Amino acid sequence: MTVHSFFNIILLLYLLSFPVLLEINKRHFKGKNKSLNVVTRRGRAIHPYVGALLIISGAIHGYGKLDGELTLHTGSILLMLLILNGILGFIFKKTRKRNLALLHRSVGIAIVIAFFVHYLKPWLI
Repeated sequence: MTVHSFFNIILLLYLLSFPVLLEINKRHFKGKNKSLNVVTRRGRAIHPYVGALLIISGAIHGYGKLDGELTLHTGSILLMLLILNGILGFIFKKTRKRNLALLHRSVGIAIVIAFFVHYLKPWLI
């Protein structure tokens, strides 16, 4: 695994930790844990930028690993899901429609599954 791959995993883990911390704060602490409130407020502010960075970094990773050849691959499917989720997140932020938030989280789960498929069987397709 290259340093670039490890960097992408760290970004993905950060993005996944954000909704987990939100749920822990909401369900366990009823939103009253001040330190978690600060962390989630700051996390909410940088979450879209980290997502955009992961999309760019993932595209660079795939381009480099495939020697500049565009090929349908488990990584390209993962990248498409990341782009879709970024678009959904952006539209949700502008409209505040709850069904888009649910869809954003559902695609997030699909991203986790696609990541494990990509990591374990990159040439499955």
